Amino acid sequence: MSAAHLVRLALALAALVLTIGPARADEAIALRIEGKPSGQLEADLRDALARSGEHVLEPEDFRQALREAGLRQGLDRAFASQASRDKLVAVASHAAEAIGARIAVLGRVWRHAGARRVQLLVLDVPAGGRAAELVFELDRAGAASTRPDAVARLRHELEPVLDRLAPRPPPPRAGPARAGALTLDA
Repeated sequence: MSAAHLVRLALALAALVLTIGPARADEAIALRIEGKPSGQLEADLRDALARSGEHVLEPEDFRQALREAGLRQGLDRAFASQASRDKLVAVASHAAEAIGARIAVLGRVWRHAGARRVQLLVLDVPAGGRAAELVFELDRAGAASTRPDAVARLRHELEPVLDRLAPRPPPPRAGPARAGALTLDA
């Protein structure tokens, strides 16, 4: 490999790192989405969050922790009423804390008037409470919305809540060159 190729490779990697942005320091997210029409939504959202620099925990660890914390029914039933959601908050906070998550995102997907909707419950685990509850339409009846578009819109809706719970560190500022630092002269 020539020096020019190495320089281009280094510039491409630097651009990739700068586009991803700084990750939340040691802030793990536990994610669980259920529902008959959910399809691959949980896996797609987990991948989208991971690509944007989030630390998303393994789904099986959170499922197991939820079972051990006492969630015996599916999330559909747990989302059914305000009282059952309050109980879900306590159980899910305990489960997320057990696996080291700072934020827990629980969701259920259902069909309404031909469209898929998702209801998300975002938990601030250390505070032990509900941070946000979002209802989001994934696709409209008869619309040709693609799954990647729906996941991107969902991540866009979720991002402000995550930023409020665990702000990203500010990007590093370019300061004056230190004495003895390696510089590239053109």
